[in-house]
Amino acid sequence: MKKSFIYVLLCSLSLLFTASTCAFDCGEDVEWTTVTLENQSDEDIHFVISGKPITPHDVVYNLSSELFYSVPCNGISDKAATHSNGDMVLYISLFKQSTLDKYTKEQLAQLEFFDKQYALTYEELLKTNFRVIYTGE
Repeated sequence: MKKSFIYVLLCSLSLLFTASTCAFDCGEDVEWTTVTLENQSDEDIHFVISGKPITPHDVVYNLSSELFYSVPCNGISDKAATHSNGDMVLYISLFKQSTLDKYTKEQLAQLEFFDKQYALTYEELLKTNFRVIYTGE
């Protein structure tokens, strides 16, 4: 009984410390900024944002997740966020609605296909005033 209590306590503490650590440098000098994704195409788009490279397989099996966002044609999304860490890259991968209508999740994963994928550094985002414009091309 005593061993299992100690085991549960150690596991709980381990989980607590793991969950409270930050993936980036979380010092006070880190400034988070909203990145605006503007859809200037003639159809809805769906996108996912990550701080690391992602594959179509990663995305298509998470289409219904909270990390997968939609923007209507001629719409704007302020869901993406970045920070001022100089070596950070923001990855935005998107599908057009017509692509999702045409292919199954399995086909998209197998084809390793995105309609558009961005890998933007903080400096590149700064130059565009933290605005990414998708035109459909």
